[in-house]
Amino acid sequence: MGKFVGTAGSDRISGTDEGDAIFGGKGVDYLYGGAGNDCFVINLYDMDPSLSNNARLGAQTQDVIYDFYGAGGWEGGGNNDFIYLANFGAGSTLTFAGYGTDGTTQSQYYIIHSATTGLDYTIAIGSMNGKLLGAGDFNFYN
Repeated sequence: MGKFVGTAGSDRISGTDEGDAIFGGKGVDYLYGGAGNDCFVINLYDMDPSLSNNARLGAQTQDVIYDFYGAGGWEGGGNNDFIYLANFGAGSTLTFAGYGTDGTTQSQYYIIHSATTGLDYTIAIGSMNGKLLGAGDFNFYN
């Protein structure tokens, strides 16, 4: 299992063929887990408040997860990813906002509403099976 940590700027981070922990860090990050049960860590303290609450979906995307495996349920073969949402506050929510402009169900946008800041932050997910994220795909930790 590898641990990959981004910088204070925008990063492109790729995992391995095993289960990895991937921390984007500050900046707009592009995260690719590869095979294995990967954990993508998104921290409130890495979000940019100036990009929040923008009316144009996608223009303000903070982080992009290119290859989320196992959305909406459990998949065999050891490819079941997870999103660890840190420090957003008790009562925070993750809500599906819409599909991307490519016309497929794989490109998805989600809004993280932080109870700590009261702001909304957008992330993009590439759902490899085309299903929406379910309750077992993410959790908030404070």
